[in-house]
Amino acid sequence: MAVGIEFIPNKRGRNTVLMRRSWREGKRVRKETLLNLTDFPAAVIQGFDDVVRGLSTGHS
Repeated sequence: MAVGIEFIPNKRGRNTVLMRRSWREGKRVRKETLLNLTDFPAAVIQGFDDVVRGLSTGHS
């Protein structure tokens, strides 16, 4: 199972930003949306992305 941030293009305006988990069932890849981040500020989205990727955010 993997968790990541996905940016999904939207023809009507800004991209949709989702935190999703994915897993494989046989040959199919399944996805579940955990959190819709579209309305969050860019700094918060970047923070979530850093945490998901396991990068240090500079806080102890």
